[in-house]
Order: sequence, then structure tokens, then C-alpha cells
Amino acid sequence: PLKGFVFPYMFGKTIVLQVLIEILLAAYLVLCLVRTDYLPKVFTYRGGKRRWHWLFIAITIFTLITGVTTFTSIDPFVSFWGTLVWSNSMLVLLHVYAFFVVLIALGRTKKVWHTLFLITFWSGLLLTFAAIFQAVPFLAQGNVGFRPYAMMGNPIYWASYLILALGSGCMLLVQEK
Repeated sequence: PLKGFVFPYMFGKTIVLQVLIEILLAAYLVLCLVRTDYLPKVFTYRGGKRRWHWLFIAITIFTLITGVTTFTSIDPFVSFWGTLVWSNSMLVLLHVYAFFVVLIALGRTKKVWHTLFLITFWSGLLLTFAAIFQAVPFLAQGNVGFRPYAMMGNPIYWASYLILALGSGCMLLVQEK
């Protein structure tokens, strides 16, 4: 049904991701109404001192600056809503930011983050095997040439996810030591 789009795989996945994040955010807001201790922590406590959580502050500032540039761009409408070709816009960034806030609010223990890193690493490894199978001529579905896309629709998207998976693998190695 999405064959008329330039990148039909990404448009559909972006819409599904946005809907899932909105459901997650709604459930999280209900949780915050019931238990206020699940509000996001913008401070960390080390050595008895309260300090700003640097990652939360940095990503919040990045999102705010991107918001300002969105509304001061040549075409604010396209900057906010995006296009069907790339599925990237301020709206997508706001969804990713909401997901980040929920993650840092609910991911309070090292076990939660360890599990998240494991899932990211192993799914990246599975996608890598899918890309290897696409590169083998008698196993390939369609003409992928020298740029397999590992079921993601575009080699660039797969490479971007692979960077995240490799980073997760590095975090797992650091945690093991």
C-alpha cells in the first residue's frame, strides 16, 4: 500500500514508531499522575551533592535549538512536518525526545540499561547477518548489488543503526570490566 512513496519502508516505520511512542508517553503520563517519583530526574546525586544530569540537559538544549531553527527556517511548515521522502522533521525529533525522557525516567537501574544495550547489540548483529545473506547472490531477494540494506529499506539507515549497535556493544564491553 505504500509503494507510491520514495522510501516506503521508512515512512511506514516512522508512523508506527510515532504511534508507539505516543502510546508509551500516554501510559507514562498516567504513571506520573499516580506516582510522582517516576518524574524524570534532571539532577544526579554524587558525593552528597546535587548536580545537573548533563545528558538530559544537553539533549534538551539540542531539541530546543532545533525547535528555534525549525520556526525560523525558510519553510517552517516543511521543517516541522517533514516530507514523505525522508520522514525526518521536528515532529519526529519531538517524538524521539519524548522517548528519551521516558527512557531516562524509567531506566533507573543498571540492569535496565544493560538489557537495552543487549537488545540493541543483538538486533544489530541479526541485521548484519541479514545483510550478509542479501550479499550472497543465490540467497538475495531482488537486486541489492554491493549495498545490502538488511531489511531496513536503505543501506544508510542500516549503517546508522549499526553504529548504534556497535556503540551498545562497546558499552557492554566497558560494563563487563
